[in-house]
Amino acid sequence: MEEAASPGDGRRRKWPISAICAVAVLIVGLGAGAWALREFPRACQGAPVTITVAVQPEIGSAVREVAARFNVQTHDVRGRCVRVEIAERDPATVARMFTGRSLSSGGAGSPSAIDGWLPESWIWMYLARSTPAGAQRVPFGVDSVATSPVVFATSTGTAAQLRQRKAAVNWSLLLKADAGHLGLSRRMLDPAASAAGIATLMAAYKIDSAGLAGFAGGMESRSAITAPALFTDLTTLARDQRSLMAVTEQQVVAYDDTHRPNPAAALVPEEGTLSLDYPFGVTAPDPVRREAAEAFRYALLSRVGQDTFQRFGFRTPSGTLSADLARRYGLAESAPKQLNLADPAKTALTSVREWTRLAPQVRLLVLLDASGSMLGQAAGGRTRLQLAARTLRSGLRLLPAGAQAGLWSVATASSGGPGGGVGYRELVPMTAVTGGSGGRAGVGAGGTDGADRIASAADRIRPAASAGTGLYDAILAAYRDIRQGHVADRPGAATGSAEIVLVLTDGDDDAVRLRGLYDAVRAQQDPRRPVRVVTVAFGPEGAGSDSLKQVGELTGGVLYSTGDPARLAVPLENALAPHLCVLGCSAR
Repeated sequence: MEEAASPGDGRRRKWPISAICAVAVLIVGLGAGAWALREFPRACQGAPVTITVAVQPEIGSAVREVAARFNVQTHDVRGRCVRVEIAERDPATVARMFTGRSLSSGGAGSPSAIDGWLPESWIWMYLARSTPAGAQRVPFGVDSVATSPVVFATSTGTAAQLRQRKAAVNWSLLLKADAGHLGLSRRMLDPAASAAGIATLMAAYKIDSAGLAGFAGGMESRSAITAPALFTDLTTLARDQRSLMAVTEQQVVAYDDTHRPNPAAALVPEEGTLSLDYPFGVTAPDPVRREAAEAFRYALLSRVGQDTFQRFGFRTPSGTLSADLARRYGLAESAPKQLNLADPAKTALTSVREWTRLAPQVRLLVLLDASGSMLGQAAGGRTRLQLAARTLRSGLRLLPAGAQAGLWSVATASSGGPGGGVGYRELVPMTAVTGGSGGRAGVGAGGTDGADRIASAADRIRPAASAGTGLYDAILAAYRDIRQGHVADRPGAATGSAEIVLVLTDGDDDAVRLRGLYDAVRAQQDPRRPVRVVTVAFGPEGAGSDSLKQVGELTGGVLYSTGDPARLAVPLENALAPHLCVLGCSAR
């Protein structure tokens, strides 16, 4: 008998394996419902019903493929055709959105614009229901469309060394770095932004509840926002710094698909693990839109939908993998052994709160693009610079108690590339920007709220129309400054800080000097005091800079982008997500 918990009410339900299989057979036998694969000979009447489904980015490509098939078929709800649009959304941001604690409060960032939600785990739905507003919109105990277990990822060479030394592949490898006298560089995904990170903490709590605080405190500086940022260890660490990362099996598959000559190895802990369940919840309040979202849910559960998910490295809801794909990736066909948690919801909350309690003070150095293109107007008649200032003020106020931020402007004297003098200027030194959770503003130097000081300083920037974007030199200078400077003066220096260089830009550097920046940052990295470079690109000119993405991944950061400056709030909140709290932050 396999046990499944109901975190919503704390009760336990037992589901026989035979019953689960019977349900799966029934779904396949019915062609996944009355709507999913039915094609109508007649045209639908009236305007189509277009719904938006927010999905976890890593499953986004697979869901888009299912949606593309769904959209070329005829699916009607009350005589109207259904069309599905997929919006990749960070699940922590969507959870905050439903709780009413989000920076993204209007238009596509509003909960009313989301008709269905597919996060990576039930955990995000549970957290989203922590307020009355969230509980009203977000369902619980809904169907899983795929699964992926949390595993250890390492290089094939390190995996071979572990086998040669007959080292047990268990949670001690991550919790205590006990690997038969082999030194391991242990890392995990940040639980504030990733359910895989939360699941890693939950497993640590199950294996050694008394040691959770020590493990969380030790791993805090070794966490990363995204899996690609973690996987850079496989190519950047020295041979004697053997990498061991807690990630999902699907993330290993995705990495191996693009690194076939040097793949990563996935190791399942002997004690068992926890799996992400990718639940699909219908969140639309309107009855017609709810029916439309239900139609798409059945398409995701159809045989075609399930085959699609497996091709992208995900397992079925019951945890199995096709024989061909298992053989291709060197994985087991059957579901890995699962850790048995008496109360998953309680374990998740305990783990998240422990991580939040031990989280370091946030120190954020903002580099704001002050090039001529920032004078361009966006929606509502505001310039890109004005939109950035307004959104930045709101975003900084969502940070926890004790957070600090500073502001630099960045521009070259002309847009002529290397010939133009690079300029970056401090406008606001490090100052307190918040007084705690709930958006309550704190007071910085001079009795003025730090978030307002930074926003006002941004508003006062007057870029020259010919000014270019000297980002690379500014990033390197900011990286050095935040890593080396202010150490003796900052509060909480003894306990450490989460130090971030946040780049806000509508374009890339005019003079591409990526190799020099990449090598300079790499040479200055200190694992004891990591500094993340996180970029938010919010204009067509810089909405997909590979060079800025590479620098971010090197430092454990990431690049978020949108081609519409009026929607800056969405990527900015994604960028700040690891330092915001779904459940609210306690004052330090």
